[in-house]
Amino acid sequence: MQGICFYSKDTLEKVFSKSINDNIKVIYGDVMLNKQGVLSQGKVYPISFMQIAMPFCHQSSFSHISEYTHGFNLQFKIGADFEFYYRIYHQYNDRVFLYMPINIAIYENVEGLSTIRIKECRKEWLIIRSDNKDIRWYYDYLKYFIKYKVLNIKRYK
Repeated sequence: MQGICFYSKDTLEKVFSKSINDNIKVIYGDVMLNKQGVLSQGKVYPISFMQIAMPFCHQSSFSHISEYTHGFNLQFKIGADFEFYYRIYHQYNDRVFLYMPINIAIYENVEGLSTIRIKECRKEWLIIRSDNKDIRWYYDYLKYFIKYKVLNIKRYK
């Protein structure tokens, strides 16, 4: 079971006490990673990183209720969260994402599915991204193919 909790008691107040533009669909922030009791700061990448992979930890994000009318694509057992944000990114571009430079969540990522089943996660991300193939997609596909099909490596980073 994944362990997720707000970073502090006043996290929601810090996020929602400020005026937020009506066009914002996703608010995201920083995350603390809990690896067997040791906390470390998780990385947040520019939202344009969405073309490749998740730029933020979805446990440290809030999405507008209107985006849930489409729901999660349950075809993806591990990458449904990535597909959800990827779809929003490609529908509206980066203008609907708002980064807040505060820790929002503490996430126990040792037991997360995308950590344990990284090979399947990367495969699903490739499938999700396949409708926007560019040179980076082909590079990532080749890397995945060599590591998992040719060399049969169990872990992928």
